[in-house]
Amino acid sequence: MGKLTFGTGAAIVAGFGAPETVDVIKGVKEGRNDVGTALQRIVRPPSAEAFSLKPFSRRTLKEKLASVPCFLVCNQQGSPYLVPLETGFDVGVVFLDPADAEEMLQSMVQNPQTADARVLVMGLDKGLELVQSEPRRNGNHMLVFQFCPSVQQLKNANGFRKVGWKAVLDKRPDKWRFGFNRQGVRNAGLPVFYCPDLRIAKGREMVKPVFFSMEDLYYAWDRSTAGKHGAAPGEVKTLDFLRVVEWMLNEPEQTRLVGFHASTQAQEYVEAQLRVKGGKARPIRAS
Repeated sequence: MGKLTFGTGAAIVAGFGAPETVDVIKGVKEGRNDVGTALQRIVRPPSAEAFSLKPFSRRTLKEKLASVPCFLVCNQQGSPYLVPLETGFDVGVVFLDPADAEEMLQSMVQNPQTADARVLVMGLDKGLELVQSEPRRNGNHMLVFQFCPSVQQLKNANGFRKVGWKAVLDKRPDKWRFGFNRQGVRNAGLPVFYCPDLRIAKGREMVKPVFFSMEDLYYAWDRSTAGKHGAAPGEVKTLDFLRVVEWMLNEPEQTRLVGFHASTQAQEYVEAQLRVKGGKARPIRAS
């Protein structure tokens, strides 16, 4: 993975003003399979096991991201279903929380025209590649991909609490749409959580974990030596995932022991899907 190019698709998506609500979710127009074909070239079955024996400090950023699942709602042919915005952009939504992806899925399977919808699981390295990709023509619109932050973790993030939308979101059945469209939430980025005092053993190395779930961070702390002795964690920092990625690319030596910890919910969702499908695909496991 080379340097980040947030000046393309990601920056464009972050900059346009989305409507307050989205009433229609549509797929790629019939007969236009080029988007699905392009997606299939990017999304391949994850193979985190291929590098799981490599010392953690020697793993590339791409390898570290590959063990974290993310989710995209597609049709049976692999073409993404899109959220149309009034600005003329169609957005393929890459979810970090499977519960949010399932909300979108359930709203679609009730419509006969989109009843073939399914949740596609891919590694976060592929999700980032989609978000970084150049906008492409989709009929009369332009197609871009955008991350949708976990609504649950937005509630945990310091910036989100200051905005004061937690109580509003708790009352909405379509939480992911509300969070996706609010400019303030989008500008907050993808919240991840880091405790400078916490380390996790990976083989013979002590890794500095960055969590996608605050609950997982506190669970890991309680299982640590300090936590078992009743010590409280020090400062818990809320960071933006994209800025952490940028830091890791710019400071590879300084961040060689920094890694991402997939949320328990995401891992359990992937494993449940594998059981339903008879275990034919490989799960993405935290590495």
